[in-house]
Amino acid sequence: WSSPDRMTTLATTIVRTNNPARMRKMTSIPSSNTRTILDGSLHSRKMMVLSIRGGSLIINEKASILVKFRNIVQSIIRIGERKAPAAANVVKQFVTIIEAFFGVEILAKQDDDNNDDDGDDDGDDNTRKKATKRKKRRNTNGTKPKPKSKDKVVQETTTTTPIPTRQSSTAKNHLSKSLKTTSPNYRIQRELKQFLSAPPPNLSLKVGKNIRVWIIQLTFPPNTVYHGEKYRLRIQFPQDYPTSPPSVYFLPPTPRHEHVYTNGDICLSLLGNDWRPTMTAQSVAMSILSILSGAPRKSLPMDNVRHSGNKPGGKQDDWVYHDDNC
Repeated sequence: WSSPDRMTTLATTIVRTNNPARMRKMTSIPSSNTRTILDGSLHSRKMMVLSIRGGSLIINEKASILVKFRNIVQSIIRIGERKAPAAANVVKQFVTIIEAFFGVEILAKQDDDNNDDDGDDDGDDNTRKKATKRKKRRNTNGTKPKPKSKDKVVQETTTTTPIPTRQSSTAKNHLSKSLKTTSPNYRIQRELKQFLSAPPPNLSLKVGKNIRVWIIQLTFPPNTVYHGEKYRLRIQFPQDYPTSPPSVYFLPPTPRHEHVYTNGDICLSLLGNDWRPTMTAQSVAMSILSILSGAPRKSLPMDNVRHSGNKPGGKQDDWVYHDDNC
């Protein structure tokens, strides 16, 4: 449009109202009357004025609807170009037909967006090319790079897998002997091999020349009242083991616990009436470690004074156990 002072008349103007039958062709309309009055009322909000000079489109009330429609169509085309390019091309052709029929520009802003997208695609292509070059350099020796997820899994499994205890010369000597199943030491040798190959957490084993005497050291995890302290268990296997339970007691210094006497004896039913031949020395040591780790405080047994003078490691056949939680 030209400025009002220079434009006096409009050669040809087409005015379209809501009723298509009421279309008029007007000539020599002053520029001040661009808002055409029909039937005595002003319909500036309900008309579209098409200029023959610039071919521009002025939309007042319907502009927001056209903008929304344009945004929806452009969004559909963008998504289609990523997932279904063929369908996107069909939509573009259909939209082009609509533009030619109605004289409305729908894909006008899409070209700019496509230019931006092309730049992004070029950047993505460059990054992909660099990544492929890096992979080729890593694969020059013919090996495939391991994914990070698997590496993490491997690290976790290695940290949780028990590390075998370094065997002493005496332990190797005991394990190297070929014992028959009828030997009284066959069961003890099998337990020793199992313990040293996969020791439980916070437990370590030492054995001397006598395979029937074990020394197990206990350490305690954080958030326990015994954290940072170390105690030693002495385990001796009787001749009729595993029919009878082993003799188990603490070497000095002993922990302060309500079920551990100062002489080293442990008030534990597994060492008395609840013993079963299917149990092992390792399971007993783990039970004792669990009892101490779960202690809320340090305290001595109520009858410690009466029992503390006895020799430790005796049989518990006539013992009475007051705490069912142990």
